[in-house]
Amino acid sequence: MPRHATTTDLLERAERAWWAEHAEVEDKWCWVQTPRVQHLLRRRYTQQIARWIRAEDVVVELGCGTGWLSLLLAEAGVRDLTGVDFSPEQVERARAAATRAGSSVRFEVAQGEGLASLGRPIDVVVVHAFLHHLATDEIQRVLAAVASSLSPGGRLVVFEPVLHEGSPPGRGPTDRALRKIEHLPMAMADRRLRRVSELERATRAAVDRRGVGSAPFGPSPKETPFVGDELPGLLAGAGFSVVERTAVLSRSGLVAQELLLAGLSQPRAWSAAMGPLLRLAARLDRRTVSRPVPPGDGWVFELMLCGRAAGNP
Repeated sequence: MPRHATTTDLLERAERAWWAEHAEVEDKWCWVQTPRVQHLLRRRYTQQIARWIRAEDVVVELGCGTGWLSLLLAEAGVRDLTGVDFSPEQVERARAAATRAGSSVRFEVAQGEGLASLGRPIDVVVVHAFLHHLATDEIQRVLAAVASSLSPGGRLVVFEPVLHEGSPPGRGPTDRALRKIEHLPMAMADRRLRRVSELERATRAAVDRRGVGSAPFGPSPKETPFVGDELPGLLAGAGFSVVERTAVLSRSGLVAQELLLAGLSQPRAWSAAMGPLLRLAARLDRRTVSRPVPPGDGWVFELMLCGRAAGNP
């Protein structure tokens, strides 16, 4: 199943309906998770993004959602930062989070094509796990809008999942160890070494109801990982060249998900185990994604720094 070339009203309604039903579960358990998880798993690449940003740069995060990444970037030293999202509900949640954190990050409602409406020259646009939720024509429009909104010498930072096809699925010792950590909570439950509460069962059922798409796609209707050099090709079509490209995450987010869910049954035990297990998972993850060809049966999240290609102003 390739990426949708274009979106339709029916597909767009299905995508929005999916988010309306599952956004809270997705954020809390599967993706945004908790500040502690963000610190353990995402601090390294968040700091890498911050190092690519100069003190005087005007920065926009496009598709900011609840604003958690913008707030992490501000903590890492990014000064002039605005988060943009098409959803008023998400922007309100982001503003509330900024108020609680005492952060100066601004959040605005705008479409990707409406970056010019911010009325300011933009030096850096950050797009974090947003483009793979779009059809190809939408990605092309968003990237064209980003290109036209950037100041001369402006940069684009992209973090998106890539599926590396044709490589052996998780046969190495590092892959096996990472998967064992991921499956540890339920393996213990299956062996009756821990109790699964009704709250945990109900929450796992809610996570499962998100669906898994047509593997490896989903869980939302439009969500599709990039394949190989698909994304660099789309970036080139909008006048960008990839200056740096680094694989940063594989399965460690799934490890965090399982540990958080197990904590619904034994909060003290799994809270104590969270730090050591996630740090180990993060190390194994880095070893896994550092191989020339990462595992082919899962998504690998890659971080790309992009500049204007030669001949583009």
